[in-house]
Amino acid sequence: MDLTSQNSGLLRKIESLQNFKQGNSYFNFIKNNEIEIFSEFSFYSDFFFCKNSYGLDGKSILLSDSTKAFWDGLTPVLGRIYNFSKEDASLTQLLQFFSFNIKDKINHVSICRLTEDSLIFICNKNLTSSLIQEYKSISLIQNYTKLIPENKNYMLSVDFSESIEDFCAKNIKDDSDVRDIFENALTQEVLNRMTFYFSSPSAVSKSSKTAVNVIFSTKSVFVPELLHSHLVKLLKNVFDDSAELIGLNFLGQAQSDIAAREFLKVI
Repeated sequence: MDLTSQNSGLLRKIESLQNFKQGNSYFNFIKNNEIEIFSEFSFYSDFFFCKNSYGLDGKSILLSDSTKAFWDGLTPVLGRIYNFSKEDASLTQLLQFFSFNIKDKINHVSICRLTEDSLIFICNKNLTSSLIQEYKSISLIQNYTKLIPENKNYMLSVDFSESIEDFCAKNIKDDSDVRDIFENALTQEVLNRMTFYFSSPSAVSKSSKTAVNVIFSTKSVFVPELLHSHLVKLLKNVFDDSAELIGLNFLGQAQSDIAAREFLKVI
């Protein structure tokens, strides 16, 4: 390849990074609608399991396995919204999906069966047709905001593989053939919480099955021990004491938008 072709390719790459567009994200969906707890259940291997969530603790995620017959009886019509309330005791049949830590906080659950193999629910708020459509339109494109030049833009790696391993070892039978499903759901809850914690102008992207890359944009000096303690506190709601095993690595500072986007793999 000659120099002209190399330069042309580099320019195209820079141009695509500069023209990056934001999509309708899960973060915006949760934030703009002031949602406390939200989850999607999907069907796998004869059971429904939590696939994606925000606001659930780890033990609630592990309680998500449920039969198709249960949901067929509770939500027989696809696309219809079903509401369950503590006031009329209809909520009782759903409390099995929440841990003791959050069960008392649930006063209302609104559910919609999207397809035969998937459903969504929201707590303490009513689903509406517009909310459902907004959820369906969520883009998988990673949102990213330009760096603030005045800030220090730290590149971090947060690894929670040991936290997940320890939490699952304490709460799931060793011979469980659905452990991977639970681990994926736990990871998704963590990713969603991390995205909220490191909101704009910071940013988060998944770097492996159990780790995320973070651009931490701040005017303050980065103190690893302080940030680690904050992350442990944030994720104790998911992992209990296993959150203490979270790993945090400092990988330098991003000096440009392009460097930040490449680090986040937003290309």
